[in-house]
Amino acid sequence: METKQEVIEAIKKFKQERQLTKAEQFLNTIVPQQKENIQSEEVEDVQEAIPWPEDLPEEAYHGLIGEIVRAIEPYTEAD
Repeated sequence: METKQEVIEAIKKFKQERQLTKAEQFLNTIVPQQKENIQSEEVEDVQEAIPWPEDLPEEAYHGLIGEIVRAIEPYTEAD
C-alpha cells in the first residue's frame, strides 16, 4: 500500500496535469490554429481587426478645449 505522502503527491500531480490540459483546451479555443508559419511569405496581409477611426468633426474643436488642442497639435506625435 502507498504511503500518505505518495498519495498526496499523486493527487497533486494529477491536478497539475488536469489543469494543464484544461488550460491547453481553453487556449486552443481562443487562439486560432495556424496551418502555416506566420512568417511565411505566402501568408497574405490580414486586415486590421479594428478600423482606423475617422477624424473628429470641426464641432469637436469648439471652445477653450478646441483652442488648446489646436495650439498643441503641431507638437504632438498623434496622427
